Amino acid sequence: MSALLGRVVRRARALPCKLMLATIVLCAIVRDWYPFSPFPMYAAFAPQAWYVSVTDASDRPVPTQVAFGIGAMPLRRLFETRVLALRAAGLTEPQAEARAAIDLLRFLVAEARPARSELAASPPLRLWRTVCRVEGGHAMRSRPVLLGELATQ
Repeated sequence: MSALLGRVVRRARALPCKLMLATIVLCAIVRDWYPFSPFPMYAAFAPQAWYVSVTDASDRPVPTQVAFGIGAMPLRRLFETRVLALRAAGLTEPQAEARAAIDLLRFLVAEARPARSELAASPPLRLWRTVCRVEGGHAMRSRPVLLGELATQ
């Protein structure tokens, strides 16, 4: 028995992934004991999510990363930040969203990089919100709701 154990130990020392195997064994033994427990942020998803998108005068989507240098998630955060600031200033939700949408579109056209491209320089630009959710195991997407429009300058 000790000869077999000796061979297993020698082979384990020769393996290049000893640390990984030790971690797997440790995690199997420890299970859900802190700090090895799974965190809730990875264990559950919100019942719905939403995103904002920009369209041109013909309601064709404008690729925000190409036109303004800002991707979809930062665009949503910029919108949310503006809405929260306006709500704190006393505006109602619809008023705050409408003003935040116009403010965000102005920001995109005036300050975002790269400098104004053909896509960014063709107002009117519109900001839309689309809600996504899971129902009965299927992903559903709502009709986009117009949040605001930046008219021709």
